[in-house]
Amino acid sequence: MDDLSSIAPSLLAGQTIDTQLTTNCNAQTQASFDFNDSTWVTFYYQNKVPLWRAMLSIATQEVVLLEAISACGITLNEGLRLTLNPMGTVYTVLLYGTIVDAGVTYKCDGTFLGSFSRSMEMKIAVRAIRLGRIGVNAS
Repeated sequence: MDDLSSIAPSLLAGQTIDTQLTTNCNAQTQASFDFNDSTWVTFYYQNKVPLWRAMLSIATQEVVLLEAISACGITLNEGLRLTLNPMGTVYTVLLYGTIVDAGVTYKCDGTFLGSFSRSMEMKIAVRAIRLGRIGVNAS
């Protein structure tokens, strides 16, 4: 386990990716590194007000917004689509569809929201940290 203790903390540090999509709308993509590659994507108004949260995984590789969501001058249009794309030892999360911000339409055609590890070593290391079997230094 010693080799895992040296790699896991650095990989854990990069598990949330923040992507600015429009002037006032961003998405945070957070990988859990569990065995299903469960990954949360949360859309925010100015990184403060949550607008929509969806979970992707190996079992659910596509999530589609069935009804438009409007708040704070942002509209996430019906049909907005998130995809999880496994590619060997990594996977990516992509966004398709349109977002309206203060009357301006932004088209997302495969907008990259993050890339995460799918390696078994990574999953075992993260599990060990969560179970307290590997110490993580804050420095």
